[in-house]
Amino acid sequence: MSYPGRRLPFVVQHGRRGEAPPPYISSLSENRLILGGASPHTGLPSEIPFFGEGPIWENEDLFRKLAALNAEGLPFQYRPKDMDAPVALLGWWQEIGRLTVSFREISWQDPERWLITTIEPPVPGVLGWTGPKSFGC
Repeated sequence: MSYPGRRLPFVVQHGRRGEAPPPYISSLSENRLILGGASPHTGLPSEIPFFGEGPIWENEDLFRKLAALNAEGLPFQYRPKDMDAPVALLGWWQEIGRLTVSFREISWQDPERWLITTIEPPVPGVLGWTGPKSFGC
């Protein structure tokens, strides 16, 4: 995903080949957050429901739950073709100033190697960023 206005270089953590990824937030599905990498020994559920009302980018319950999961340090899966992905929402909320802290994005270099990138809030003027655009643009 493109993150205009963020200072380079990003902080990146690399998993070892074959190492299981940490639990992460994968996607949204019908008023549920879907987690990946969660198993019984992590103590995390595979899904977290949220109250679905109105557009997702304005949903207060979804924002509170994603912010809480972010504060716990869970990464959010890179999903470049899914404009409604939690990671896209966090990036946009950073741009409009609603999320004022960094978040972590998990992606895969290949099926056996993951990496986690820390995404800091944007700064006007960095990499030509002039301010937020409408969600999904």
